[in-house]
Amino acid sequence: MRRVCPLMCKCNEFKIDLYVLCNTFSDIFLTLINFCFFFALELFKVMANSLRLVSCLIYVLLSTSSEFFP
Repeated sequence: MRRVCPLMCKCNEFKIDLYVLCNTFSDIFLTLINFCFFFALELFKVMANSLRLVSCLIYVLLSTSSEFFP
């Protein structure tokens, strides 16, 4: 039975080391993609929280400035 290797690597049953190398490369590549996606998601969460904090500070400053400058 012929095994199919991901990422378009040309592997066959006679070259087991190439198959292992191809799968290892695929695993590393997919792990890097997952890490980058997770990092981008966490960065987006931090930016969203920072934006929320800044908008709250602007709201507080604008609402209190009317008390000092009628």
